[in-house]
Amino acid sequence: MAIKKRKKIKARPTVAAPREGGSGPEDEAPGSNWALLLWSGTKLLFGVALVLGASTAIALGAYHLALTTPKFGIRDFEVAGSRRQSAEQLARSAGVQLGENLFGVDIDESEGRLVAEPWIRTAKLSRQLPHTLKIKVSEYEARAIVAVGGKLYLVTPEGQSFKQLEAGDPADLPIITGVTADGLSLDRQREVARVRSCLALIQDYSELPLGRQYPAQEVHVEQDGTMTLSIGRQGIVLALGADSQRKKLLMAQRVVRKLKAKGRLPGVVFLDNEGPVQRVVVRMR
Repeated sequence: MAIKKRKKIKARPTVAAPREGGSGPEDEAPGSNWALLLWSGTKLLFGVALVLGASTAIALGAYHLALTTPKFGIRDFEVAGSRRQSAEQLARSAGVQLGENLFGVDIDESEGRLVAEPWIRTAKLSRQLPHTLKIKVSEYEARAIVAVGGKLYLVTPEGQSFKQLEAGDPADLPIITGVTADGLSLDRQREVARVRSCLALIQDYSELPLGRQYPAQEVHVEQDGTMTLSIGRQGIVLALGADSQRKKLLMAQRVVRKLKAKGRLPGVVFLDNEGPVQRVVVRMR
């Protein structure tokens, strides 16, 4: 009788059931990843702070060295745009002096001190290492003198008054009269426009040959815009009216030339006839 061999059955290893909410017995303790990230971030921040602190200390040390080393002491002032003041005068006005440290100069404060000077319109300071301070300014241009309320003021070609006339200022400029303090307080824009019209008349006249021979001395403007121009040391008066000024100046030039050719000069030339036919009336001296 045949005997059958039994097959050996290998027992399968038992596998523990996973915990609820976990991935298996090898899961780490809760919160351990966050602790690791926090520690890494703390080390990074500490390193950054250390680098920044060291950089700041180095920068402060370098700045202190720049402020104290004699290498950056001012030895020269390089000036541009100044016609009325020397380099030393400008530096004194700016509040700086030779030997002062370049980096110790407060640029904004010095520029402010310069533009407070009556003749200086704009100012710009800059450092040129190792020992030069550059000062660039622009100055006002005086085109005429305006008389207001018994005082005299210098005005620019744009009609802007920028300082009262003082000793040492140019006094050989045409004088504008007829502007009043009351007019300026009531309607400053209108009064400034009247000054500009006088300046335009002076400019037109100065471009003529007559203007070079008999320079403009005074322009008087009335409230209605009527103008009178006095020329030359002889004080020849041109009564010009309120309009067509350039045309009338050309007429006055012809009249003066004709009379001068005869050895005579007029006292007053009346060109203010506003009729359809332009007439010139001359009053002799």
